[in-house]
Amino acid sequence: MDFQELYTAGGQEAHRLFLGIIKQGTADLHTALEAHPYMAVLMDPGVLTKDYCTYLSIMGEVHRVFEAVVLPGLTNFPYRLIPVGQVIKRDIEQLDCPEQGQRISFNLDLPSTSTSFLLGFAYVMEGSKLGGKVILKHINRHLGFDEETGAAYLAGNGSSTGASWKDFLQHFSHYVLLNRGAEDAVSGARFAFSSIFNFLEKNQLVNEH
Repeated sequence: MDFQELYTAGGQEAHRLFLGIIKQGTADLHTALEAHPYMAVLMDPGVLTKDYCTYLSIMGEVHRVFEAVVLPGLTNFPYRLIPVGQVIKRDIEQLDCPEQGQRISFNLDLPSTSTSFLLGFAYVMEGSKLGGKVILKHINRHLGFDEETGAAYLAGNGSSTGASWKDFLQHFSHYVLLNRGAEDAVSGARFAFSSIFNFLEKNQLVNEH
């Protein structure tokens, strides 16, 4: 779709079109990330605590860098993006997860620092909370962990996770459309998915040798 057409649509129609564009424009990378062994194992009936601990360690590093590199560029965005790095750290401590093997750092060399690009990255991180709720049900069923016993990160914003996501999307699309940053936002979201996937790949490779 021509992005110019998006900007002339106006109102809720533009909002609907933009969210469809960014979802479709990242679907391939989203699917690839969910299928990565470090992610897919979480939904396996045979998932082990060590698999979950590995996931928490990886996501802890992703959020550490996200909160240090991306969030500072969004301080003026009129929606509070809440850091969760400390929540992951508490989960790891509660579960007494063993020290992970060699771990590659999540290096994030941003190709753009435009607000719309950074919001595209944040779109991926906020959206992961919805997936976290699905994973939580499976982890709770098979490992017994819940929000109070090592799965606070997966619990997201609790019962308000869905409503918070919709609120974020309204602010996100409003800013991006107002500033004609749709193309940047899609690029930022694709960069987020591919960066996280490549980070998982590097860690898997180094721990196989």
